[in-house]
Amino acid sequence: QTLLAEHHGVVDPLGLDQKEHEDMAACYHLLLQNFNTLLSWNGFSQPENSDLLRSALAVFANRIKESDPSVDVAEGVR
Repeated sequence: QTLLAEHHGVVDPLGLDQKEHEDMAACYHLLLQNFNTLLSWNGFSQPENSDLLRSALAVFANRIKESDPSVDVAEGVR
């Protein structure tokens, strides 16, 4: 409780698990780079590939929804 009071209710004050935070940040960075690479393909701007883009986004949305059913990402894909 003293730690909670000293750190404004944060159980893990800054620097306590620094290595874990760095690893998670690196992982998220790589994940976002991969999404950027996949979704920046210039072929998606061609009309014949619009269904392919929608399909890819639907797969991403479904995967997110599987991990957190409260998220309604699929609405943004339509």
